[in-house]
This record gives sequence, C-alpha cells and structure tokens, in this order.
Amino acid sequence: MGDEPAVHPTYARLLCAELQRRGHAPDEVLAGTGLGWAALQVGQRFLTRAQLHAVVTRATALCSERTLGLLAGLGTELSAHGALGMAGMSCDTVAQALPLLLRFSRLRQHLVHFELQVVDEHLALSLTELRPDPAVSAYVLGHLTGAVLRLMQSITGRDWRADVALDWPFDEPAADAAAWLPRTRFGAAAWRLLLPPALLAAPGLAPDPQAHQRALRDCEQLLAQLDRGDLVRRLRQRLVDELLHPPSLPALALEEHVSPRTLIRRLADDGTSYQELLDEARAEHACWLLSHSRLSVEAVAEQLGYVDTSNFSRTFKRWRGVTPRAFRQGGSDAD
Repeated sequence: MGDEPAVHPTYARLLCAELQRRGHAPDEVLAGTGLGWAALQVGQRFLTRAQLHAVVTRATALCSERTLGLLAGLGTELSAHGALGMAGMSCDTVAQALPLLLRFSRLRQHLVHFELQVVDEHLALSLTELRPDPAVSAYVLGHLTGAVLRLMQSITGRDWRADVALDWPFDEPAADAAAWLPRTRFGAAAWRLLLPPALLAAPGLAPDPQAHQRALRDCEQLLAQLDRGDLVRRLRQRLVDELLHPPSLPALALEEHVSPRTLIRRLADDGTSYQELLDEARAEHACWLLSHSRLSVEAVAEQLGYVDTSNFSRTFKRWRGVTPRAFRQGGSDAD
C-alpha cells in the first residue's frame, strides 16, 4: 500500500452504490476509511492505494459475496469512465474499442496494465497487476471483468457473458459460483478474457466518427497532463533514492530521452524545476532525520551532502523558516 494514486473516485462511488442496493448506507461503507461520502461525491482526486484498501476491505466485510466486484463492474455505465467511456461508446466495433483500454485506462486507474494478443482465432485481453494488494485483488479484477463486459454490451447491445472465456486466478467460490461467467476457468495462472471473432466484428449500436475523434482528442490531452505529473513523480523518486549523490539535470534528461532544455521546459510547464525537486527531497529527508533520529545536525548535514554545516542551517531555514535545531525542538528560530 501507499499514498500513490490508485483509482478515480468514481469507482469507490460505484462500490458504495452496489452496497447501498444491499441495504448498507454509504456512510456505513466508508466508516473507518478516512473518507466521507459528501466529499467523495464531488471530488476528482484519485484514491490512494491505502484508501482503496480501506474501502474495499470494509465493503467486503459488510458483504461476503465473492461476486461483489463483478457485479459492481457490470453496473458501471460507460459514462462513468469519463472521456475514455465516451470514446468507447462511439466505436464502430468492440475490436476498435479494445486498444483504447491499453492506451487510456491509466486515465482512470493505476492498478493494472492491459495487453492484447491473438490466441488461435480469439483475441485475448490480459492484464498485469501493478504492485498487487492480495486483500483487494479479487475485487479489483472482478470489477474490471464486469466493466469490460459492460463495455462490450454497451457497444453492441448484446450480453456476451456466455460467449467469452474467463481465466480467473482464484479458486472457485463455495457459494455464488453460478453468478460467474459460464466459461470461467478457476485457479488459472493469470487473469485473461478470450474474445470470439463474432464479438469483435459485431457492429456498434451508435458509431459516431466525429464524436469518437473528439473523445480521442480529450483522452490524448488528459494523457499528456498525466504524463507530465508522472514525470515529476519519477524525477522526485530518483532524487530521493540517490540523495547523497543526486543525478544532475543533464543525467536525468538523458534517462528521459530528452534534451536538458526540454526537461527544463516540461518541469516549468508543471510548475516546478530541477532545483525545487532537489530542495524538496532534501528538505523532507532532513525533517525526517531531525524528527526520527538522534543524529546531530552536523551528521544530518553530512547525510544530505553538505560539507559546511552552517550552509546547511541557512538552507534549511530557507526551506522551513527555522533552523534545524529549532525545528528539532519544535519551537521558533533560536539558533
């Protein structure tokens, strides 16, 4: 778990709605998770992995149905997926929609990576979990299964559950087995959905090339914004990992396969700079050491790469408004 983004809050709302149909109010579902229903309804900020863990484990404690995720996914309207849903809704066929999952699904979730491959005459949609959480994996994969099936149904107007084959990487449940897809292979090595040619070629109910292109443009713009945020996270983590000898801006640019000038511009577009990221990483680490270790100020300065302790003290005061010793004492600047 952690505080990195995991899923769009829409999917927590959908889970609350599924539990509400079983008699559990949203506030009951969210009790003890640190999330409030009123804020969840209007917010757009991704839930963290820790928040997702808290919500799903609370929900599964209230409802023991093993099909909870599948049913929540099947109940997910395409409009709930934002621009990605609009792009899928306007596709000519399911075959046109599936590559959208590969490219744009991270606009809505950072939990899995989708892949497509041909297996005999079928197209296989598979996924790889990114840092799986065993406590919520079954729910997450169930929800994704249901959402993909709902996508296919919304495009074609037909329920394809009897036609696709599901590889399910969990044991067959003692109860609720009948609610699963008829062609489910339990205990599989990994999740996979085998799609027959008839499904892929089935015409869409409402193909709209102009609306599709508009939705694709929206998706690309959102993806570019997300990639800029990902860039900052990657660079910040690189600096944190090698704080004693941090990589230079040209070295980071080389890793990102761009010129130093381009990297400077991209960071500026995201409202930051190499020096600000480095200062932030150093400041956070310095605060942690001062708060959680018995290292002297001189030793803390050395760990951060400062030869001159007085220079470190001046820099720390610029970061936090107080000197390192005053910060450790929890008071005002008295150094």
